Amino acid sequence: MTASRDGALVSGRLGHSPILDGVRGLAIMMVFLVHFKFRTWGNPIDAFVDAVFRAGWMGVDLFFVLSGFLITGILLESKEGARYYRTFYVRRLLRLFPVYYLTLAVLFLVLPRLLQPPPAELVALVPHQGWYWLYAVNVFQVLTHGEMSYFNTLHLWSLSVEEQFYLVWPILVRLATPTSLLRACVVLIVTALGIRVGIIASGGSRWAAYSLMPARMDALAAGACVASLARDPLGSAWLRRWWRRVAFAALAGIITIIAWNRQYHEDDLVVLSIGYVLNAALFAAILAGILDRGSWKVFRPLQWQWLRWVGKVSYGAYVYHLLLQLAVDPVKEYFRKLPPVLGSQLPAEFVWIALMTCFTLLVAWISYRWFELPFLALKDRLAPSVAAPSGKR
Repeated sequence: MTASRDGALVSGRLGHSPILDGVRGLAIMMVFLVHFKFRTWGNPIDAFVDAVFRAGWMGVDLFFVLSGFLITGILLESKEGARYYRTFYVRRLLRLFPVYYLTLAVLFLVLPRLLQPPPAELVALVPHQGWYWLYAVNVFQVLTHGEMSYFNTLHLWSLSVEEQFYLVWPILVRLATPTSLLRACVVLIVTALGIRVGIIASGGSRWAAYSLMPARMDALAAGACVASLARDPLGSAWLRRWWRRVAFAALAGIITIIAWNRQYHEDDLVVLSIGYVLNAALFAAILAGILDRGSWKVFRPLQWQWLRWVGKVSYGAYVYHLLLQLAVDPVKEYFRKLPPVLGSQLPAEFVWIALMTCFTLLVAWISYRWFELPFLALKDRLAPSVAAPSGKR
């Protein structure tokens, strides 16, 4: 990632950026906190820590913003290429499909035969497995109102959102001019907000507002907006001037909702509508700040080597983490039943979160090293990445 103080924040191909691995690492650690915690309230301190950990749900929004930024950047860098669509989809397939479909194969083809008798939740889920194979878990979630047992697989809804977005976004980027692409991003953000407000106002399912792609595309579009602006000198100047103000305004909005609502939960009506836009704006502004080389000291923790390593294996960690927790659920129950220390369950909870995090990251690293990397090595052989000619975006 190269940039001058007055030029574009991203000039040439972005390539691999270690600090963005740190962003991925932060996002998956946020997800771990909300999914591995006990959800117990022994005293006011426990309740406060639980509320902080529950805010980890915002890690998914951070993933969305980062994904919109990276994918749009890839598309902009290759939009003049002769094999634009083939290159994009083959490279996405090699990155995403192996881990996802291996997980589905183990879940739906191996476990029902290996476990005798198979768990009742898995037996109930098997007839609906088509939604998973087709990347439509979010639609399945809405149709079932989130009321059936999903065998710790419901987190896969976010991967469905991204894949559905990938089906249409490359077409728009290919056809759009830089100005029209920015307008499209604004339209998508406003449309997503309008869809969520419409669902809520009509008494529709909160699951629809939470997990359907059209209702969640504002975070992806916010990341795409940063990607487009950062490749233009004028757009980069705007980002340098405004990212701090946008970040503080979004953070102020979030704090206001917390003070008013005394919570900031993903299924709260205010958060479902306005909160998601604030999340997208906050994370997009932070991403712009990361691109601004003069502001890197603020984000120095994202350069920590351990966090960048976590980011490298974060995709597998996200896909596997809840299924791994299900596999060791008896151990979790043991920690839940440990006696409080000074009236608090936090010590047992902290130990459990640390152990589960290490276990998940170990499995994710094994997957990355010996399963994912061979597929990633095929990218340049099957679909070489071709940057757009100089001056063409």
